[in-house]
Amino acid sequence: MRGEIIKLLDNMAGLRARSRAAARPAALRVGVSHALAQYWLIRRLPFFAAAHKDISIEIIYASTEAQARAADVDAQILWLPKGVARSTSIQRLLFEESVFPVAAPRWLPGGRPLADIATLTNLPILHKGPAGQHDGAEWSWTTWFERLGLGSKVPEGLRFDAISMSMAAAIEGAGVAIARSLLAHDALAERRLCRVLTAEWDIASTKVHVIRWPAVLSGDARIASFNQWLADQVSAMRDVG
Repeated sequence: MRGEIIKLLDNMAGLRARSRAAARPAALRVGVSHALAQYWLIRRLPFFAAAHKDISIEIIYASTEAQARAADVDAQILWLPKGVARSTSIQRLLFEESVFPVAAPRWLPGGRPLADIATLTNLPILHKGPAGQHDGAEWSWTTWFERLGLGSKVPEGLRFDAISMSMAAAIEGAGVAIARSLLAHDALAERRLCRVLTAEWDIASTKVHVIRWPAVLSGDARIASFNQWLADQVSAMRDVG
């Protein structure tokens, strides 16, 4: 029964996509997660608008495919396991990220990575997601403490449902959060956040970002332009920290 419902929803989404392709609406509706929109995409969109005056963009918060179908988007940026994130005729691999701890400058001497890693055990820890549930080992503070050779138990600290909230808390000085490189890029560049450890301790994320669109829109010039602009934005970012 569940499979039949999913198939029905997919068929309806395909019908809407074909209707949009025929009607050629002015705005390209793009679904994104709160974190990607808040920490990276939104501040860059004016540059897309300036370079593509014939294309208007409507950003919709949609972190799952079900939310994207309900919102009737033309394309969606998804965060997927690497094994299913290869580029195809209906999706393009956008960015791979590394994961590392960050904190507001006031927690770090001179705003630099800790010279004595053991100092981390004395800092307030910010957790992402429910206890015991992670999108990968890289999000577990237990994993980090073990890698760093810290024998003490991980402090419980504050816990947040989503990375957008844990990063916001870190920026406000609440403690040390685990962040993704793309999301932390601007805050690092502006010194709102600093690396807690040197880059040699980074862990590659087990997920990557892709942009996906309905097959009927594969030849849509607006999607091609947006895809290329996203890729250009990532390649233009200078490495921080």
